[in-house]
Amino acid sequence: MSDVLDKHDVVVVGGGLGGVAAGLAAARRGLSVALVEKGPYLGGLATMGLIAIYLPICDGYGRQVVGGLAEELLHLSIKYGPGEVPKPWQDPDATVEERAKARFRVTFNPASFVLALDEVVLDAGITLYLETPAVEPIVEGRRLQGVRLACREGYRDLLAETVIDATGDAQIAYLAGAECVEGTNWLSTWFYAAGEEGLKLRRLGYGGGKWDQPRDLLGVTSQQMTSYHIESRKLIRNWYLQDGNGSYPAILPTMPQLRTIRRIAGVSAMEPESSYEDVVGRIGDWRKPAPVSEVPFSSLVTREFDNLYVIGRCMAASGDAWEIMRVIPSVVLTGEIAGTAASLSSSIEQLDLASLQKHLRDTGALLD
Repeated sequence: MSDVLDKHDVVVVGGGLGGVAAGLAAARRGLSVALVEKGPYLGGLATMGLIAIYLPICDGYGRQVVGGLAEELLHLSIKYGPGEVPKPWQDPDATVEERAKARFRVTFNPASFVLALDEVVLDAGITLYLETPAVEPIVEGRRLQGVRLACREGYRDLLAETVIDATGDAQIAYLAGAECVEGTNWLSTWFYAAGEEGLKLRRLGYGGGKWDQPRDLLGVTSQQMTSYHIESRKLIRNWYLQDGNGSYPAILPTMPQLRTIRRIAGVSAMEPESSYEDVVGRIGDWRKPAPVSEVPFSSLVTREFDNLYVIGRCMAASGDAWEIMRVIPSVVLTGEIAGTAASLSSSIEQLDLASLQKHLRDTGALLD
């Protein structure tokens, strides 16, 4: 066993927006929280991946379906500019018809968002570990005792009553032995180019108007991750040589734009446009106006462990639900659910679902 670094009520592994939400939800309810991130910034794909669009928290028909921290972080993303909430969503008297014409979303500056995230996390009293990889879970029976970190000073154990896996690829759950499912990815990258028009966000591959890129890429090994990085930068290099027209790459992403890497099998997997008795959240389809999907509590937990939550794009979501649950509002929603649940009980088996639902409603969740 390595030296013990510290012990907290909750350890969140992964400092993307889902991890931030989980940490905030738990810390604001009085828990001692540590947030561990292997990179230099909070925000995950939103900041390090340059995915500068906070996708809608509405259903496309003029009705808001996600509240709580998902709405708070939407506003936080533009706190230090630039960006603006669409006018109908600023006006409390706007009609549903008016709001249906403009989805509740914003475009933000990743660097500005990083500054705001640092501030809100530290103000909440969260202990933050940046550039600190979590290398393995510490498992004892049906519970995780914490995680082992690769600190600058050596391997250290960070102990906790509850562990929240916000890694984006279920890394902690997978290494602990939870059943997992792998996904595939399109080659895609976003970057900033500089030219006569100033600094402009460019998208290549999937989402960039070109559909001739590989669609069966994986991201579950170090070599696969390396290959994705290299191939993404080849796209940018080819763009510069063939289509740059005087513009040149200025800011590159430091996180690969993998979408569905690996998720838990879960107690049950969420299905799109479905209803559940254990509903703990609701989400719209970010791609188009569509019926709302409910998020079941059982999709955030494993069969194997009693104090492990798995959130964001590595929760249990099958088929098209995986696509719906991999984006910013969805990962923030699931992070808030997990952090709130951890504040109510350190045992998933003993958690009272009705109490969780009540506490979520009290903090702005829209469950009905």
